Amino acid sequence: MFNNVYMSHIAYAIKNLLQEKGKTAAELARSSGIPESQISRFLSGSQIWVSPKGIADLTNGFHPNKGEAKNKVHAQLLHAHLLDEAAGPGAKYITISLSEKVAPEPDSPKSATPILPPHLQENLDLISQHISTNKHVRALVESIADLCRNSPKTPSP
Repeated sequence: MFNNVYMSHIAYAIKNLLQEKGKTAAELARSSGIPESQISRFLSGSQIWVSPKGIADLTNGFHPNKGEAKNKVHAQLLHAHLLDEAAGPGAKYITISLSEKVAPEPDSPKSATPILPPHLQENLDLISQHISTNKHVRALVESIADLCRNSPKTPSP
């Protein structure tokens, strides 16, 4: 199953993560929600492209708990995806690398960054983590935004 002459970067990443985590393709399919046939297509190289949701689903399949280990799995899969996407005449001008170090956050003016109490920041982080992959969270946030846009403005004192 893994003995292809050419293996896409995403296939190689998935294969390595399966071995590292001691999982089978069937177990990954169950834990990620991705059909086993699609996992098989990734591993065989017949399907190379993975959507952002697919990368998130694969990440959750390998590491369901949030934290640095999950972030590293996501980075490995995203790195492989980007390497597969960097093809064509201009590809030789593109360098894609995976660093072991976390890049420092860019400095930004303090006035532009609202400071939230820790419990509200945790909630906001949780929403931002799920808004792109969970249609219910996205719909809820859109509904709240609509309410805010349509609510009458109260004059400031």
